[in-house]
Amino acid sequence: MYYQDDINADTAMLPEIRVDITELNALDQAVQAAAGMRQAGGTDPVLDETEVENKLASLVSNKSIKSETTVKSDQHGIKSDDSEAREGEDDASSVNTEASDSSIKEEAQQRTKFGRVVKQPTQLTTSKLGEWGMGMLAAEIRLMQAQQLNDDADEVHLIGATGKGFTHTTELHVMNYKQAMQSADAPAWQVEVDKEHDRMIKNDVWEVIPKSAVPKGTRILKSVWAMKPKADGSKRARLNARGCSQVPGQHYDEDNISSPVTNTTSIRIAFTILVMASLAGWVVDVNGAFLLGEFKEDDPKIYMDIPEGMTKWYTQYSQPIVVKLKKCLYGTKQAARYYYDKVVEVMRKMKCARCKADPCLFFKWHPKDGLVLWLTKIDDKLCIANPERVQIEKEEIKKHFQCDDVGAVKDYIGCKTEINNEERYVKFTQPVLVQSLSDEFEDIPQGASPMTPAKPGSILTKCEESKKLDDKQHSHYRTGVGKLLYLAMHSRPDIANAVRDLARHCHAPSEAHWHAMCWCIRYVRATPDRGLLLKPSGVWDGKDKSFKFTIRGRSYSNYATDPESRRSVTGTVVYLNDSPIMFGSVTQKHVMLSVTEAELAAVVSVVQDMMYVYRVVTAMELQVQLPMMVEMDNSGARDLVNSWSVGGRTRHVDVRMFFLRELKEDG
Repeated sequence: MYYQDDINADTAMLPEIRVDITELNALDQAVQAAAGMRQAGGTDPVLDETEVENKLASLVSNKSIKSETTVKSDQHGIKSDDSEAREGEDDASSVNTEASDSSIKEEAQQRTKFGRVVKQPTQLTTSKLGEWGMGMLAAEIRLMQAQQLNDDADEVHLIGATGKGFTHTTELHVMNYKQAMQSADAPAWQVEVDKEHDRMIKNDVWEVIPKSAVPKGTRILKSVWAMKPKADGSKRARLNARGCSQVPGQHYDEDNISSPVTNTTSIRIAFTILVMASLAGWVVDVNGAFLLGEFKEDDPKIYMDIPEGMTKWYTQYSQPIVVKLKKCLYGTKQAARYYYDKVVEVMRKMKCARCKADPCLFFKWHPKDGLVLWLTKIDDKLCIANPERVQIEKEEIKKHFQCDDVGAVKDYIGCKTEINNEERYVKFTQPVLVQSLSDEFEDIPQGASPMTPAKPGSILTKCEESKKLDDKQHSHYRTGVGKLLYLAMHSRPDIANAVRDLARHCHAPSEAHWHAMCWCIRYVRATPDRGLLLKPSGVWDGKDKSFKFTIRGRSYSNYATDPESRRSVTGTVVYLNDSPIMFGSVTQKHVMLSVTEAELAAVVSVVQDMMYVYRVVTAMELQVQLPMMVEMDNSGARDLVNSWSVGGRTRHVDVRMFFLRELKEDG
């Protein structure tokens, strides 16, 4: 599997990491910090290195050396100033072995032949987790105090963005109308409000009617503004109807509001094809996308009050007025569906077929230029074809939609995309989201940058009611986990398993969960340039339909990981021509009775993912080499899949076995 900085797939998907134990005293720790102890993970942008040097000087002068245990990775040999970790055969557990001076005296007789004090391990508890990392430095305390001054923070935070038009990611948070008009950029925001009104008039979105003309008993909707500074320095003011107050039957039909969105798998498949065939990617942005959906004749009528900031255009009316929507507006329940219907209509006019496996992926085969792909992600349209054909397709879609020509794809779905057609790879990173973890989580405990996304051997469990975080810190926890989830989904599969464990406790986190999240955040922001690398094997000309792509999968499981439910963990990876297309780490839905059964459940999951990738590829009239290969590391599960025996202690899992056996026989 290809990950930047050699992230290993085994490490990325499963929590078990082999470690060795070594000793490191406090003086060695300080020397390591001052000399560059983060050689593998990079530098923590929040840490004040001057404070590290001051602490080093203090330690040397006072000769205060305290024995601690640290964790050293087999692969890199990097030491970490945290608790000792051990891995058992079936269930890993962590222990804290820090000893006080008094306990050392009490156990002076228990020493190894090398003079090392032996102390019985103690269980890792919530209180012990509070001792992770080095003590708070002066710079960190100042940052935490500054963060606590912001009492108005909420859970609306930056997720997907790229660019450099800002100094702090908190500047990119969405504001309402009043907040925008009270800011220093109020004149610029008023310009954006005027542009939005012009957009409504140009698209004939509404008509003004007297309020008395509204049928009695009809609910009149309110509106809300979403004022968002963009990462490139521009501003965007978007008017939204309060769709949450729409009444089923009165404002919309419940059976006609769902709309599909393309998934990350299709996006990676498209980029893999782009790299293999040395194609070009071009992005166009449809202006006012949701304003293009038109109501049907028999649709219920929707009425809305005059929005904030637009009353100056309607002062000539002497009686109360409202607007009746003639087209969909952002925020209305049916807006997304009607816009999607419009996209399908336009794609048909452009002679593009809809992929049967992904309704947001469109394609066509040009007699001369070969395969042409269109991916629709709401208002962003990505065209992939040879460079000459891309320009033709771009001009064609402009005949149907008013679009901004964004240009060659450099970022997509909040990811920076680095494409190298010479070396045939594309790399996905999310630098702005990583920066937001530094900007918005300056108050987290500091220390040496971790070498792994989670503490080796750690397993998070439910907390007692009395140990839950307060509401403010709970909100901050959910924000952090949400950012990490988006990272793991798009560009950082190495944190997938750690984030899976964190996300399971969003409803009731404790200090232990908070420290585990801080550990993962420190790991991510110390490696800001790390990302997902798609580097497929093989070369394709983009025209030959007889070319056969290869799909393979790999599955893992960690048996009975959760000590409370005893459910196992599944890790899966699917490759298209050796390019990782799908990956994930999930807790299994049922309790498995053996390692073999857990491995069997994992391989079923990866085979299902492989079948989906197969359907997407073949739906575009491409060929796939059969049989597809799947890898597992359990001989018992392998033998069960490759034979037709039923009985014994595996008779209760025959459905999964028959599913795999029939697929194997069908080739």
